[in-house]
Amino acid sequence: MIKSLVLGLAALAPLVCVAAESYQLETGAGYEQLSDSFADGSFYYAGLRHAATDYGWGARWQRSKRFDLEDQEWLTDGYYKISDNLTWLGQAGYSPQNRVRPELSIGSQLAWQWSKGWVITPGVSVSNDDQQDSRSYSLMNEHYSGSWRYAYTLYHSRPEDTGSANTHVLQASYYFNDTDSLTALLVKGKELERLPNRVLVMDVTRIGLFGQFSFATDWSLLYNLSWSEQDVLYEKTEVGLGVRYTL
Repeated sequence: MIKSLVLGLAALAPLVCVAAESYQLETGAGYEQLSDSFADGSFYYAGLRHAATDYGWGARWQRSKRFDLEDQEWLTDGYYKISDNLTWLGQAGYSPQNRVRPELSIGSQLAWQWSKGWVITPGVSVSNDDQQDSRSYSLMNEHYSGSWRYAYTLYHSRPEDTGSANTHVLQASYYFNDTDSLTALLVKGKELERLPNRVLVMDVTRIGLFGQFSFATDWSLLYNLSWSEQDVLYEKTEVGLGVRYTL
């Protein structure tokens, strides 16, 4: 859930700031290589996104495979500009199989521009399934300076009957123009790891790069590359590629 929120908020940030009326089709796939004889994972997805000055929404279907188990997930996100300095953002996901993905997850944030170039975003998310219910609270502070964006986020997760976990996320993004960007990500702390039939609180270290690059009129390449260490259980290397077409 934490990773999904981080990527979702980072993807929505440029849309909220420079949104112009548009529809976008998107599809992509990724591969996860796990150490210590754990089965490798994969995912592929397809979605539609609409961005306007005051509001936007996205809908996506994703097929994931982890630990030799497959899940389908339906995801949606959106934003609505309440005032010049206040924007609401939200995400939701549903997985009918509920093998390694939450059956239901919902998140909501309020982005408040409290000073020029500075935005603070508190948020809350919940997930509900047969394995374990959990809640996560977040507080992000981000700063925009020229073509750069810097952000720090603190996540506090409280799974049912499993204690709590604090996660620190640092991001630095560079926007080459309205469509091209590159973001470096560092995650450190404890987070919830969903294994078959259980949820564990585990130490995590993750570094990654993700962004998008326009290679033709109305066409963009989406990419991400990350490495993570999940406690002493395993290490994971993930790579993903996608394409986005603006209608």
